[in-house]
This record gives sequence, C-alpha cells and structure tokens, in this order.
Amino acid sequence: MITDNSEGSDPYRLHVYRSDGSQVFERAFTYQYSGFDIDGDLVLLYNDNSCRVYNMAGTEKFNGTFDFSVSKISAGQPSGHPFGYGAAEDSGDPYAVEGNDS
Repeated sequence: MITDNSEGSDPYRLHVYRSDGSQVFERAFTYQYSGFDIDGDLVLLYNDNSCRVYNMAGTEKFNGTFDFSVSKISAGQPSGHPFGYGAAEDSGDPYAVEGNDS
C-alpha cells in the first residue's frame, strides 16, 4: 500500500504486509510513480520511463531510466534474456533490465 507521508520530506510511504496482516516493511520515498506491483518477493514501482525495485527487506535493488516508454514492469526473465527484470514497452515488446543481486 502507498500512502501520503506526513513525516519528513519524502511525499510517499510504501507499506508492505503479509496476507495475515503483519507488516513486512515500510519505507518513505520521493519517486513519482504511476504504477506499482508486487511480483514474487519484489516490489516494483514504475512510471512511463523509469522504475525502482525493492526486495522484501525494503532494500532498493534497481533504480533506472529507460530510452523507451514503459507500460509495465515485472520480475523474472523475459524470453531469451538472462536478466533480472522485464520492462514492457508501450508496443508490448519486452526488454531485459539487469538488476543488482547484491
């Protein structure tokens, strides 16, 4: 869940919960997102030309921009690409985006 942040200078706060209602993590952020998703053990925030990926410890694993317009971000490996995340261009064509596994 993403809420407005009433504390500090970051305008948003990301809250991730388990299905039993217990909190996994929360994190304040300033990123101007237009969409978000949880895919496996990754939280994906994105807009039309960039994305941020967090693991379930709240650690940022990827922060990058693209030279194409993004319509959706997902975890996993697009067909034929040995990378960590997939980004779909508005045309629907998948691109591979390498993430930081450390």
